Amino acid sequence: LPKQTYSSYTAATRTFAVTGTALPTSGDALSGVPAAIIRPSTGAYEMVKVESNTSSAAVFTEPLAVLTPASGDLIVFGAIPLDCVSGEIHDNHPEIAKWIEAMTLGHEVESAATEVFVGACADNDDPSIYPAGDYCAMTETDGEHHFWLRTPRGRSVQFRILAFARGYRVRLRGYALSIRSQAPQEIEG
Repeated sequence: LPKQTYSSYTAATRTFAVTGTALPTSGDALSGVPAAIIRPSTGAYEMVKVESNTSSAAVFTEPLAVLTPASGDLIVFGAIPLDCVSGEIHDNHPEIAKWIEAMTLGHEVESAATEVFVGACADNDDPSIYPAGDYCAMTETDGEHHFWLRTPRGRSVQFRILAFARGYRVRLRGYALSIRSQAPQEIEG
């Protein structure tokens, strides 16, 4: 199912206009299909359900309650969310400042395209997805992607893995996380 870019949203009619390839309109078209509106810059998203559609717009069954759509937002029709957030990582040393330097994520290669985003944070922030353009394409032939995360320093750190598969499972093989600190016991693994 198609992934599209936001063009405009009319709250009164719950109509989300898109740019890109024309949406399917034959039969029931996208009626009843779940969709995710995604803000790639932060990883914020809202799940919706399509009531009806034209070739360039979808009408939702309910008004948006979480996001006010903005330039750069995406909509993925048929989306199945995978949203994993780690617990706070402090390595039994909350007094030592630390940061997540990077993550290498291994995945199974799929023929259908989707993107897997990774984000991280320090202390009590939410793990935002940044930079927005850095994602792991499930069609990459090596099935591995290296993310430079470089969080601010904090007493604890967290990471997040976010994907919206289109009708199939996201298969992640594993990840290697690089956490740094000013102390000699830097963590790899």
